[in-house]
Amino acid sequence: TKWQTRRKMLTPSFHFKILEDFVKTFNEQSNILVDILREEFKDRQAKNICRYITRCALDIVGETAMDIKFDSQTKEDTPYVKAINKACEVVQFKAIRPWHWIYFISRLTPVGFQFNAALKTIHNFTDQVIKDRKSESSKHNEANTGVDEIYWNGKRKLAFLDLLLEAQKNPENNLSDLDLREEVNTFLFEGHDTVSASLGWTTFLLASYPECQEKVHEELDRIFGDDRTRFITTK
Repeated sequence: TKWQTRRKMLTPSFHFKILEDFVKTFNEQSNILVDILREEFKDRQAKNICRYITRCALDIVGETAMDIKFDSQTKEDTPYVKAINKACEVVQFKAIRPWHWIYFISRLTPVGFQFNAALKTIHNFTDQVIKDRKSESSKHNEANTGVDEIYWNGKRKLAFLDLLLEAQKNPENNLSDLDLREEVNTFLFEGHDTVSASLGWTTFLLASYPECQEKVHEELDRIFGDDRTRFITTK
């Protein structure tokens, strides 16, 4: 299948060291989230934490997928981020309304128009990023340089899109720009949405079971002690 072929093609490209390059991003965005939560929950009132986590996850995945800073936690949403949020909102809306599962019916409804408009914005943005990244690669004479050489020579940090562009150079992979867009969008959506849902439920369960929350707190204290500013590492 297409999924198996793509997975087989891309998995070897994921050097652990490449992922380590983004640990700094994970830490920075997580610290921003903590600061925001500290401010938002000063009144100690119950609130939906998922929207805060979603913005953090989107900032992290945006940088790891396309090496683009959305800054959705600290700035007003860009049209692209708004489109992603709208698309996710519509998918959830349609999931519990069976008549929207039929495409030719759904696309004629207001919700269908909103979804298609959001998709157009998302596709146009990703296409432009791919075009710009190709131009940048060509300008820096990376057209015939492998991922290993780019990374190990310390030329720059590699995002998921860079790995795809490198794979595209091999004719056997038969990757078009449309395929690249599809993979980047999948990585972005699946990455931020699943992480947000998982962390949201984890937070809920920790709040529901104080004894488990206390064990987590004790473990963090053992690791970090009084240093609350030290970055988490992969070790």
